[in-house]
Amino acid sequence: MPLLTAEIDRVAAFNLSVQNLAPALEGYGIGFPDDYAGLFIDQSNVIVQFTDHLDAHRSELASIFGPHAPMEVRPARYTIKDLEAFAGMVESERDWFSTIHAELVLRAGPTATNTVRVRYLGNKDVVEPLILEHFGHPDWLTAEWAGPLPWTGPRGILRGMVVDRDGRPVTAWCIHRSLDPTVSVEDDPLYTDDNGICEFPDTPAVKWELEIGFVDHKGQVVRKSRSVLVPANGIGQVAIVVDR
Repeated sequence: MPLLTAEIDRVAAFNLSVQNLAPALEGYGIGFPDDYAGLFIDQSNVIVQFTDHLDAHRSELASIFGPHAPMEVRPARYTIKDLEAFAGMVESERDWFSTIHAELVLRAGPTATNTVRVRYLGNKDVVEPLILEHFGHPDWLTAEWAGPLPWTGPRGILRGMVVDRDGRPVTAWCIHRSLDPTVSVEDDPLYTDDNGICEFPDTPAVKWELEIGFVDHKGQVVRKSRSVLVPANGIGQVAIVVDR
């Protein structure tokens, strides 16, 4: 049923906020499944996407929400219906990802780029080209690396010691970051104990960067880092000497 002029004015005033406007525009869009391609918020505007009949949709939306509503109609290549079909196709290939030593963690659509997001675990340099090739390098697919696969190799202990130039222990926080692309671990910082030692047990046996930080006598935050190799079933130890 068409809205009366007074009703249109009230709707337009209510929808000056993009947060209020977006659900209403979504409700309008899904009524046109052969055209509607989704929406997203771009700064202070709601961007509504359609694949066809753009002028008709602009006119209709302006008549409903007012000509000054914070919205913009833009063209898109694929409808939500199309993207959901593409996403379903990716999901049906979930088992295939294991054949290239990868794992599908998310397939979602649509997005602001009018594509299906395919997030995966694995070696990015090896896996991503295989994913794109497998699906035919489509313009509807955006591949996103979500990290390496869970580590199944040997482990050891990463131990850092923080001391001043006189060999006295320093209270500092420690963070370890993997330097190996097959491992991605960055836990919450640990603090050194009374002996100036921070230790990360059960750590994948690869090369790491150990970063430490502390506040010096001037109240300034000082950071230093060193690389260290953790051996399988052993201890990778590094000492970091700092000026207090």
